[in-house]
Amino acid sequence: MLTGRLTKARAAGAGAISGAWVGLMIGILLGLFTTGAWLGVVVAGVAIGCGETAQSAAVAHLAPERYRGSAFGLQSALQSIGNLTASAIAGLLWTIASPTAAFLYASAWMLIAFTGLLSTRTRGTPDEHHQ
Repeated sequence: MLTGRLTKARAAGAGAISGAWVGLMIGILLGLFTTGAWLGVVVAGVAIGCGETAQSAAVAHLAPERYRGSAFGLQSALQSIGNLTASAIAGLLWTIASPTAAFLYASAWMLIAFTGLLSTRTRGTPDEHHQ
């Protein structure tokens, strides 16, 4: 496995870079059909692409192989709860304050999550102890 040879930061970074390209393309495509805040749509596409793939790369890198399926399931459950909550709050901010406030709110949480990811420590896994 390639991510097994990378540090946590490089695995997350590689995931973020690959996701950024996909997010950029989706953002540009959606931006073509958006009036007004098209640049925000493109930036959001890149940010979402970075965040989603960096998270998945981190799970693949940090979770022991025999628990990886459960780790991805937990990741998906937590993301769904977070997406629902964040979308509701961002929607309120968009409506009450401005689109800029909504994007700043989402950007702040992405930065907090990325900082938290980089601050995690890799511990010895049960798989490593049995080899």
